[in-house]
Amino acid sequence: MISIVTYQDKYLPDFKRLNLEWLDKYNLTEPYDLEILNDPKGAVIDKGGCIFIAVDDDRAIGTAGLAKINDSEYELVKMAVDPAYRGKRIGKKLLNHCLDVAKN
Repeated sequence: MISIVTYQDKYLPDFKRLNLEWLDKYNLTEPYDLEILNDPKGAVIDKGGCIFIAVDDDRAIGTAGLAKINDSEYELVKMAVDPAYRGKRIGKKLLNHCLDVAKN
């Protein structure tokens, strides 16, 4: 069963892998991306944001986060889904989770 969990340091390798897979594929990786991917806690979480991981039987299969812009604005960051799980509405589940958190 697929669940959405809050980021923990144990997910760092998967967080980087999932995002770099598509960023590198389309030659889109920028310094800002690497800042978040190398230190999600410092770059997003410690600044009031959050990151979520989609998990299937302890395997990280997707990610999405919210970077805090100010007290009323957040930016969707680092949304990715493992290619083997695409087409299964994982991205929609992650996005809806982020939207629910942002609304609250």
